[in-house]
Amino acid sequence: MRPWWAGSAIANGTLELSYQYVNDAKATKTGTVAIPFAATTANNVIATAACEMV
Repeated sequence: MRPWWAGSAIANGTLELSYQYVNDAKATKTGTVAIPFAATTANNVIATAACEMV
């Protein structure tokens, strides 16, 4: 997966991605990745990822 985003204005917020997988013990696991971001006028995005597994 290769996420792509192009903002059209100066903005900030949080991009949240949910996921699900089956581990070696055949148990289904889920989680969410939250990526806070700030977009600038120079067409840059500054972000830091944090992962939460359930």
